[in-house]
Amino acid sequence: MALNIQGIVINEILANPVEEKIKGGNKGFDTDGSGKVRGRDEFVELANTTGSDIDVSGWTISNGSGEFTFPEGTTIAAGEAVTIVGNYKGTPPAGFFEGLPKLRNNGDAVVLSDGSKNIGAVFNGGGNLKDVPDGTAVEDFGNIPRGQSAQRSDDGDITVGEPNPECFLTGTLVQTADGEKRVEDLQIGDLVQTLGGQPERIKWIGCQTLGQEGLHPFRAYPVQIKAGALGNQLPARDLYVSPDHAILVEGVLANAGALINGTSIVQIKPEAETFNYYHIELERHALLLAEGVPAESFIPQNVEGRDKFDNVEEFAALYPEGDALSYMPMSFPRVSSQRQLPRSIAQHLEQIALEVCPQVAQVA
Repeated sequence: MALNIQGIVINEILANPVEEKIKGGNKGFDTDGSGKVRGRDEFVELANTTGSDIDVSGWTISNGSGEFTFPEGTTIAAGEAVTIVGNYKGTPPAGFFEGLPKLRNNGDAVVLSDGSKNIGAVFNGGGNLKDVPDGTAVEDFGNIPRGQSAQRSDDGDITVGEPNPECFLTGTLVQTADGEKRVEDLQIGDLVQTLGGQPERIKWIGCQTLGQEGLHPFRAYPVQIKAGALGNQLPARDLYVSPDHAILVEGVLANAGALINGTSIVQIKPEAETFNYYHIELERHALLLAEGVPAESFIPQNVEGRDKFDNVEEFAALYPEGDALSYMPMSFPRVSSQRQLPRSIAQHLEQIALEVCPQVAQVA
């Protein structure tokens, strides 16, 4: 069972947002959507695992670098989460705070305290544990790769840096310069339409075949976004993507898995024993249009990022000198979990669901 204080758990840690330095900036996780990946995009997420709202006024998160204190009147709603970021460019939206003490990437421990009880989380070896108060129960979040986070799954386990698919399921229609094409029919060199209207050339198309045996369903089974579920008649048809594929929804780049509401957006078990995901890697990182919905083109998270694809050797043959991808940071806040999704967006999607799935309204 996860360590907790009144049902509040340390749910996710992003220790080092910068996966690698590239020309013109950094590649990694842009927490605040500033358009630049910075070291202070690091964050700690706390989640309320109870059925009641919890007042965390005066609670602290600390390490050897300093301490963050929740302002008076701060409440974490039942089943929701809050994210404490190192530094947030602009005004933090609801559920986000800034001022997290700088995390030590070569090993650190963070401590959550309500003033009478402490729990801690260590990562990357833990660093100097002298900063952890005596008697503090500590949970190991493991080694956290650069640009990735350690996240608590629904069963309470910590998963770190797993190569999760970020792709389109077979049959997805992608808008190209010559009209819509099924993702499996696209070719290297084809021009696809992007959100900004600028066509971008396909650099590579990766195919990943998954068998149901041994899969973690939550992390691998496709998410079905039913036609019209996002509003404005989008998607135009049912859209099927992997849980970690980011799509643009009401100004935020949200992983599809974070949008699941059980009615208009659901996770499905494929009927076949094996199924295929396809990724589209462009010459310039962008938002392409899948069933009319802006969806992020693929970008490998590390040098081994393409190894999970069946045709990885094709990429090596085509580009023997390595990767020359132009990575364009996305100027949108990112949402990786349901708890991070702004409540206003979740509520709007639920309202749309009553129109998309009228049987839900009848049952209610």
